[in-house]
Amino acid sequence: MQARVDIVAGVCGHVTTAHAVGGIRHDVTFSIETDCENIRRLAEALQAGQPLDAQPESSPRSENTVLRAAREVFCCPDCVVPPSLLKVMRVAAELAPPADIAVAIAVEEPAMATA
Repeated sequence: MQARVDIVAGVCGHVTTAHAVGGIRHDVTFSIETDCENIRRLAEALQAGQPLDAQPESSPRSENTVLRAAREVFCCPDCVVPPSLLKVMRVAAELAPPADIAVAIAVEEPAMATA
């Protein structure tokens, strides 16, 4: 299966589009386009190790290649791109159905104390 994720990372304003293509078993290859230098380095690191086997990469019991590579190329720790790559990888490997994800952050005013 082929899947695509379009990511607008947030405050930094960087945009990333990733295509994931499932292959034999749960093997997945990525094609990543971005205007972020850190994600560009992440894409190069992932390219060198492709294909990725999505089954063990999805296990909560093991460190996965995507998050490890993100740390190694100094992606911001709160960057939404690496986990989004994991989501699209699972879809391409047919381990999860396609579904949008959303994060909305708002500043809230503190409640006024009443006397």
